[in-house]
Amino acid sequence: MSEFYYLFAADSYESPYLYLCHDNLGSELIRGCKNSEFQYIPSKIGVLLLDENSGDSLPDFICDRVNCVPLISERLKALFDELQIKNLYYQRVSLCRNKDNLHESYWLAIPPRIDCIDFERSTIDDMWNTAEVISIDKDKIGNYHIFKLLKVVNDEIIITNFLKEQIEKKGFTTGLAFLSDNTLT
Repeated sequence: MSEFYYLFAADSYESPYLYLCHDNLGSELIRGCKNSEFQYIPSKIGVLLLDENSGDSLPDFICDRVNCVPLISERLKALFDELQIKNLYYQRVSLCRNKDNLHESYWLAIPPRIDCIDFERSTIDDMWNTAEVISIDKDKIGNYHIFKLLKVVNDEIIITNFLKEQIEKKGFTTGLAFLSDNTLT
C-alpha cells in the first residue's frame, strides 16, 4: 500500500497570524533550523521578537519560507507528545511583541533531515540541487512522521498521512496548510 506525504506549511502571510521579526533571529538559529544542524542552535533562545506589523491570531504553526524557523503552539506540542513524535529537536521559546506587550509560549520544533529520497523516481535540478519532483522511499522513513530531506537543499517539512489526519482530527489547523501536489509522492 502506498503512503501519502504532505508538505507541512504555515498559512500565508496575507493572513492575520503572527510572524517573526527577521532581524533578531541570528545566523546560528537560522543555520540550525534550515539544515537541521541542532548543534548550532543556541542552548537557550529565550525570546523571539514578533514583527510589529503581524496580526493577532495565534496559529498552531509558524514557519517563514525564508529562514525556516519552525514554531509550534503549546497545544500542537501536546498532540505531538501524545502521538510520541520524539524525533524533533524541541526548545521552548517566548514570542514577544513590544507594541502591545504580547507574550506567548511556543516550541521551536525542528525535524531531522533523513536520507529517504527515491532518486530513481525523483527529479533533481543538478545545478541547484533542488528536488523538483520528490519521491519518498517509505522503507527509509522508519517510525518518523515528520522530517526534512537529506542530500538536497529543499527546506520543506514533510509529514505522513497519519500525522496529517491526527492533526486534522484534533482540530489543530489554525495557521497550518497541508500541501500535496504532483511534486511529492
